[in-house]
Amino acid sequence: MNELSASAQLFDRVRVVLCRPQIAGNVGAIARSMINFGPRELYLVRPKAPHLSHEARHRARAGEPILESAVKVQELPEALAGCVLAIGSTARERATDRANIRPRQAAEAAAEALGRGERVALVFGHETSGMSNLELDQCQIAATIPTCPDMPSLNLAMAATVMLYEVHQAVMDRIGGGAWPPVAREKKKADLPATLEQLEGMYGQMRECLWNGKFLNPQNPDITLRYLRRFFAHSGATDFEVRLWRAIWRRLNNTYLHPKSRRAGNDSQIPVAPRQDAAHH
Repeated sequence: MNELSASAQLFDRVRVVLCRPQIAGNVGAIARSMINFGPRELYLVRPKAPHLSHEARHRARAGEPILESAVKVQELPEALAGCVLAIGSTARERATDRANIRPRQAAEAAAEALGRGERVALVFGHETSGMSNLELDQCQIAATIPTCPDMPSLNLAMAATVMLYEVHQAVMDRIGGGAWPPVAREKKKADLPATLEQLEGMYGQMRECLWNGKFLNPQNPDITLRYLRRFFAHSGATDFEVRLWRAIWRRLNNTYLHPKSRRAGNDSQIPVAPRQDAAHH
């Protein structure tokens, strides 16, 4: 496999997600950068910008087909469907102990995921307010582009271009170094990494269970949930592990917190652990 076809396979699994973009020119400029660096999937979450306007098309140039195939959705989880890794771009540290990493580190994580055949999302926020805490909570990695302290934030299109460049370089370095294609190893479904939509479904059940159990602070329940999200996001949970956790949250909620809602047949919803073949030991 030559470098061109190898890189095309990888970049086909990179998705760019813009949350609430309001300037058509920025959307067009990002489409042009996507053409430069390989990714072709563009998702727009509640866009205010008319992405098919003359301004957007003018800025996109050769990236106009990306604008025409862009997918509009209402919520970020819809845009992350099918992805295993989401990298959120933010200009500032948040009011948590979550450490932001540099674009090169984030790009290396993206390249590793792509090499495993996983789909990666690069997520960007509103031009003025950036990504909300809720949006950033749905990303495993928060990346910050270092700039001068007196002008910390970049234009949206510039920030997206920097991130796209870094991912492109990380991927091409791996291809040039012989790290792609990786040795093929067929995985059972249970061993596949959980997708972000599977994790979001589990988080919803977890929140319901902890809320009903009066474990969460009613004044600010998201603080505890943010730490739990982070734990699961960095655990590399598999399809089976997430299904197992969902069964646990469901059983706790139905049996101990809402016993009247327990229905017959719940036992059948508990996933059976996959058999471990001798070759895996």
